[in-house]
Amino acid sequence: MRTLLLIGLSLFCLGTQAQEKKRHYADNVVQARVYLSNDSVYDGLLMNPTMHAHYINSPLFSSTDDFVAIKGYGTGLFAKKKKWAEAEVDSAVAWYGDEDKAIHMTWVPLKVNESYAGDEAFVPDHRVFMMRLFQGKTVSAYLFFDLVLGQRVAYYRPGMSEAHALFKFNGKLTDKRRETLKQEFSEYPELVSFIDTMDAKDLKDNPLSLLEKVDAVLSNAK
Repeated sequence: MRTLLLIGLSLFCLGTQAQEKKRHYADNVVQARVYLSNDSVYDGLLMNPTMHAHYINSPLFSSTDDFVAIKGYGTGLFAKKKKWAEAEVDSAVAWYGDEDKAIHMTWVPLKVNESYAGDEAFVPDHRVFMMRLFQGKTVSAYLFFDLVLGQRVAYYRPGMSEAHALFKFNGKLTDKRRETLKQEFSEYPELVSFIDTMDAKDLKDNPLSLLEKVDAVLSNAK
């Protein structure tokens, strides 16, 4: 995922016979719709600091972000931002460019153990904003970004106290990662056998194959 930079704002107008409908976008302006726990919804330009910090391959939120900040459309460079703590937020949907044509990214705040199985647990005090990559029958998977750990994929299913990190996003299945995956799912022999048969390139080329298998096995588990 490329780094998204805030470089400007343009106003695009679509005319119809009945009315003129205004749309706000520019190709590299990140926009967001924030859904709050009180059922309020707000739109604007996403102003969280990670996306403006020029981190290489950083997504829109960092694991240190415990808030969402947006600026209203057409409010000027130094306009006051709206800001909500993660406890107030149900989710945030982000995109860049024309909303009707853009790929939408859904970010959900969840508690997460950023460490792999067998390593010392690291669970931030706040819920971390993570981008949903996969939604199965009972298992969901998310991408999160940490300045030290990089981009990792975590999974979650109802009943878990926090999501668990599984593997590096866009990374190969190393021997070490194979072992931590097997340890994570040691209670499920079918998953352990499946992980043993995976090629080193499978996580990078087709990570959904593992996530779909995890969902299938855990959904059928008692």
